[in-house]
Amino acid sequence: MKCSKCGQENNAGDNFCSSCKNDLRAIPPAEAVVPVEITAPSSDDDTAAAPNASAPVPPPPPQQPQSMPPVHNTMPPRPNVPQGYPQHPYYPPYAPRAKQPFTITDCYIIIGFVLAIIGIFFFAFILLPASIGFSIVGFVKRTNVRTLGLSIAGIVVGVVASLIKLGSILNDLGLIPDWLSAGIF
Repeated sequence: MKCSKCGQENNAGDNFCSSCKNDLRAIPPAEAVVPVEITAPSSDDDTAAAPNASAPVPPPPPQQPQSMPPVHNTMPPRPNVPQGYPQHPYYPPYAPRAKQPFTITDCYIIIGFVLAIIGIFFFAFILLPASIGFSIVGFVKRTNVRTLGLSIAGIVVGVVASLIKLGSILNDLGLIPDWLSAGIF
């Protein structure tokens, strides 16, 4: 193997040249080195060559004509492989609602509903108007939603019971005709 530095033949099989102590492993042998010729662009050449390139860049491959159908993949589709366990949706832990305090409006609503139920059977002239009044005050001034249904029920029961009681009194006095109070049957 010839040394690339001094050009002397080294047949000892060592990796170093015996005369100049050059490392033969780091530099390839002189036969394998291809010299690169750098040419300066001429004045009649339109394209300037790159300073480190000796060969021109090949043109891009021709494109397929538009009339040819596209090439399809002939490989069969890959089967779906499960990627572990499915992710379950996250639900935050249950936190009960904070209890709301019992207020005087809740008392009005409860009193109005109880008076409406009792007023259907006894003392209708006193209890039914009082039940409607208590239920309306409780409905207007309520502070929480849990007694909303009870206040509406107290108002509806009080109004319907008052209309029924008023109709029965007018029927007993004979102020409304018999066909209106008796109905069809």
